[in-house]
Amino acid sequence: MSSHLEVGLNNKYYLCTEFELKNMNAKFGVFIEYLWIAIALFSLASGLYQWYSGDMEQASVFLMMLFVAILMYNFRRRIRLKANKKKNG
Repeated sequence: MSSHLEVGLNNKYYLCTEFELKNMNAKFGVFIEYLWIAIALFSLASGLYQWYSGDMEQASVFLMMLFVAILMYNFRRRIRLKANKKKNG
């Protein structure tokens, strides 16, 4: 017996299985991890550029953003891996 869920998107409702919904959520989680990596790389490049330009105040802001992005990436990854481990037994 396959249970279907109604998913609202732009005022239109689609039927999808619970598996499809979980798969979409998993893909979104991985996308967010890649987004944090991109933010970290941008922050690193901008921070180094500002540092070599001599603007230490701006450099420190970008390097703090780098630190936060790395923490968020690790946090999201750890949660995803725990959820996968719990789901797979």
